[in-house]
Amino acid sequence: MSDSERFDDVTHQLVTGLDEIHVPPATLRATAPRRGFPFLALAATALVVVVALALGAALRPADNGGAAAPAAVASPTPSPAKSASPTTTPTPTDIRAARTLPEATAKALVEKTALAVIDALKAKDGAKLATYAHPDKGVRFSMYPFVRTDTDVVLKAPDLAVAFTDPKVRLWGVTDGKGDDFRVTFADYYPKFVYDVDFAKAPDVAYNRAIGTSNSTDNSATAYPDAIMVEYHYSGFDPQYGGMDWRSLRLFFEQKNGTWYLVGIVHGQWTI
Repeated sequence: MSDSERFDDVTHQLVTGLDEIHVPPATLRATAPRRGFPFLALAATALVVVVALALGAALRPADNGGAAAPAAVASPTPSPAKSASPTTTPTPTDIRAARTLPEATAKALVEKTALAVIDALKAKDGAKLATYAHPDKGVRFSMYPFVRTDTDVVLKAPDLAVAFTDPKVRLWGVTDGKGDDFRVTFADYYPKFVYDVDFAKAPDVAYNRAIGTSNSTDNSATAYPDAIMVEYHYSGFDPQYGGMDWRSLRLFFEQKNGTWYLVGIVHGQWTI
């Protein structure tokens, strides 16, 4: 039963109880000889009213017209869910100042690539050679150890792929001693300033260490500071020349996105 229903029920019982109170006539005459409401009845009525008011106050519904709503229990504030960090694939960090790497480290990094390039050169396989060319820089060809970064011929991969059959004549540089312009096709440049001896069988191979020296300035460390140098070297062929007929072929490799690419081919020999 609700509080409101209990209140109505008690009030009804109290009022009904008033009707059942009977004061004997003799008592009324003795206590109230004069005309008017009998004193005992008045007292009983007042008592009933007081009790009713007390009970009513205790049982009266809340001011909002109904049973008081139970106090709301505060829900715990949920902690914000931690967002998962995005998974990213780390970008390879390309090696810079590779020319300063120790020889053993340099060899471990590019030996296989260098051998593949030498094989392609020996086989005159332009298509294979093109796959090792740096995708942005291409391959620069230098006739002597002094690299002329402003004038030496640079061939990109598409040029290398057809180099051995390309009829285009290019100015490759100036010959030592005479100082004549050397204007020929790649097919004619190759046997004189690229693969004039069988470098695939060179007895000496060095990584980041120069072997062949002459009076021609070697500026390769400045021209290719981020490249590993691989030198294939013959110390000489005819004893009567006392080593002045030495030959070297230097390959330079730079790293891009974790892959080592060919950026330079430098021919080396005794110069005046």
